[in-house]
Amino acid sequence: MLANSFLSAEELKLTKIQHRTLQQVLVMLECGELKHRDVVRHSEESEDPPNSFNMGWWNSKATECRSAGCIAGWADYLSKGATHLIGTYSHDGNKNKRLAELFHPDRAQVRTPEEAAIALRSYLTTGKAYWA
Repeated sequence: MLANSFLSAEELKLTKIQHRTLQQVLVMLECGELKHRDVVRHSEESEDPPNSFNMGWWNSKATECRSAGCIAGWADYLSKGATHLIGTYSHDGNKNKRLAELFHPDRAQVRTPEEAAIALRSYLTTGKAYWA
């Protein structure tokens, strides 16, 4: 197996913990640990399994409230809230636009964990998320 050749945290304009936890999410996605789950609306009665994944749903407490989470939500959960990824990106160009491209693909399409793995690996390797 070849070693990963990811860009550094500095090159991606990430903190070291953001960089590390995004790599952990990538492993979970590529190993099939996260399963796509359709989310219509979050409710207290949610029965989503703790390994749920959905790019249309932010959730920083994925297993506590048992609802699906996106890439950023899983990174936040794995770091116990230390990534502070929310607020580090925006579409208006004032913050990390590359993270916006990773975290907010076209919401009109359902994004699978497999597609998310490709986009996240692309982001970590080249600095640009490639959503197939």
